[in-house]
Amino acid sequence: MVYVVGLSTLYDAALLNGVVIALLTSGFTLTHTTSKFPNLGHTLNLGVGMLTAFLFSQNTGLPVFTSMPIVILITGAYSLTTYQIIFKRIEKPELAALAGSGLLYAGANLLTITIHYLRNKIDTTWWCGPPSINIEQLHFHYPRNTYLGITECTWINIIIITAAIVGFQLIKKQGIYTLFRAYSENHELLMIQGINTDKLVQASWFIAGCLGGLAGAMIPYFFKGYPGKYSQYFFTDVAASAAFAGMRSPKLGFLTGLIVGFLKIIIVTLNQATIGVWIGEYNAIFPVMVMVASFAVMSLRRDQST
Repeated sequence: MVYVVGLSTLYDAALLNGVVIALLTSGFTLTHTTSKFPNLGHTLNLGVGMLTAFLFSQNTGLPVFTSMPIVILITGAYSLTTYQIIFKRIEKPELAALAGSGLLYAGANLLTITIHYLRNKIDTTWWCGPPSINIEQLHFHYPRNTYLGITECTWINIIIITAAIVGFQLIKKQGIYTLFRAYSENHELLMIQGINTDKLVQASWFIAGCLGGLAGAMIPYFFKGYPGKYSQYFFTDVAASAAFAGMRSPKLGFLTGLIVGFLKIIIVTLNQATIGVWIGEYNAIFPVMVMVASFAVMSLRRDQST
């Protein structure tokens, strides 16, 4: 990932990164709540969403933000399909983790191959750098438009955060998330009450896919778009944010993801300016430190409770 210097630009990039991690973490914790295992292939939704938004805009000539509804539907359907075909049939959590890892690795490579193919088929100014089989050249970006003196990236960030605040309040009032938590704690009781628990799990995977796809569609507003590379790259940030949130609440996961993603860009960029650009190669250290600290705190609490 390439970072930029300049206060307004820096905050714009940091906020976008925070929103992306927040969306991914919220979906990650949601499926963990209902399925009782972490979907290690979750961030592949990001790559699918990124590629879908790119293709939609290139083929229709419409602005990228108009692709958001179709991106949400496609990545939601993709996530639900992976659950129905793969994860629903697996009973052991360790096998589900293995399947998720395999899906992420295979899917990320397939996305990279697809981008290489598209570079030879689609002629657009959105491509970064000359055509090459080098993976570092297989990326794109969106035009940086401004509306009312505010960048399109900032508008998208504001809309997503506002929608998240309203959405979580609505979910709280309707008691929707209570059903997901109840399924995690005692799904047999819900079945006795006549609630279709299978539909409940399917809904969680569909929603997680929608959030992940939306996150992917947003990235090239500021950063270079690597559908395959970023699918793997962002998993550490998401896992760290989810661990910090206790792997429980999507609302808390959104908040921690927003904070972790924002601070990561700020800290790394400031260190690049003071220590040297080379420090950017170690940008993954921050989320790893957050993850380790979170697990340490959880372990300490568990020991104290016993």
